[in-house]
Amino acid sequence: MTSPAPLMSLPDPMSLSPTQLWARYGGAAMDGLLAIAGAILVLVTGLWLAGVVARAIRRFAKKSEHFDDTLGTFFSSVARWVIWAFTGVAVLSFFGIDTTSIVAVLGAATLAIGLALQGTLSNVAAGVMLVAFRPYKLGDFVEVAGRRGIVRDIRLFTTELDTLDNVRVFLPNSQCWGAPILNYSSNATRRVDLELVLAFSTDIASARAVVMAALANRRGILAEPAPFVRVDRLNDYGVVLAVRVWANSGDMINLRHDLLEALPRALSEAGLPPAYPTSASLDYAMG
Repeated sequence: MTSPAPLMSLPDPMSLSPTQLWARYGGAAMDGLLAIAGAILVLVTGLWLAGVVARAIRRFAKKSEHFDDTLGTFFSSVARWVIWAFTGVAVLSFFGIDTTSIVAVLGAATLAIGLALQGTLSNVAAGVMLVAFRPYKLGDFVEVAGRRGIVRDIRLFTTELDTLDNVRVFLPNSQCWGAPILNYSSNATRRVDLELVLAFSTDIASARAVVMAALANRRGILAEPAPFVRVDRLNDYGVVLAVRVWANSGDMINLRHDLLEALPRALSEAGLPPAYPTSASLDYAMG
């Protein structure tokens, strides 16, 4: 039998001269440094480009008549994430990693993560539906998932509201899309509903005339549809007079409070039995 060939011993790097070290390792070192420099350059460029594209989409949305801020916010967020993903794959390719296999692994990992994070992905799907159908947009006053507030942002996963007492609320998009949505800013005009209780002995015709006179030419009340003042029902305390007027959505709060003060005062000054509001069926919104 022939004996195996002896293994070749590698030279000790400490015993090599600088010229020999460069000749043996210089090429690999330069390739490594260039790969690192290229990866850093691509990473920085990708992060910068993601920010530029996101800001450009937002600016375009503000200037375009057919592309509102809601779509701009959502698509700028999507563009940022997509550019980050491509940047990560490009950086890995500089180190000789087969990106095809990386994409395949990411696909399998995405499937596994998707199964584990169904709730999170449902927020993304709900965000797409909110942007596509736009039940509300930035600046609208809404009630979603039991919360009222002004819509400040719609992101991939959450909708951000500012409440009337200026508290920022973050709601998962899946809760917003899966629950009834009340948009108080959607229509230009709204109706204010009030009730006044009159004593049974009150002259209803006189009371109606006094209320109609108090409503006439009052600032904030629209002429069309015309104000409505009629007996609605009887209760244990007296005759319930329904008062319904229309106003611009932005005038709702001030008008409601003005009427709650002005109508009882007008009836009292006319010498009619005291009247007082018992309820306001309106869920009103800020304009």
